[in-house]
Amino acid sequence: MHKLINLLVGCLLLLPLATSANIIYTTGSITANGEGSVAYTLFDQNAPGWTGIYVNSWDFDTYVYLFESDGYLDSSDYITRNDDGGLGLNSFIGRVLNAGSYILAVSDYYLSLSEALSGYNSNNYYGDYSLTIASRAHVGFPTSSVPEPTTLSLLGLGLLGAGLFRRRMKNPPAAR
Repeated sequence: MHKLINLLVGCLLLLPLATSANIIYTTGSITANGEGSVAYTLFDQNAPGWTGIYVNSWDFDTYVYLFESDGYLDSSDYITRNDDGGLGLNSFIGRVLNAGSYILAVSDYYLSLSEALSGYNSNNYYGDYSLTIASRAHVGFPTSSVPEPTTLSLLGLGLLGAGLFRRRMKNPPAAR
């Protein structure tokens, strides 16, 4: 019953976007203490727009930091943080974001800025969480394209191999 109430409240928080929202869902997990105690999600937004970020966990009290992604995570990338902005122990960030790339750091209460940047939290809890990002602008996970020269090289090698195989099948070596 508690899960259903949390889900409904999460939907209500994202309701302003319901008419024309682009929504992505993902899940993740954190470990207790040290490496893996802070999880990062990278996402892109193609235009300015109101964006809602909702993090839900049944295992721990979520604490989130939002950063701009410029290729190197440092304190100058910090935008905002949230603890308990959703129902119960869940986090919610709602604000206008410009077009660009963003990083969301998720961990357990209490996560300091330096811990969010280093990826190491001194928390005692671990577990799974779900993440919903909804925006009027297009949001999505970054994709990497295959460089054109590499694609052509692989295609050329494949054609060369097929040609050699065909030639060998046409003129099989004589049996001794």
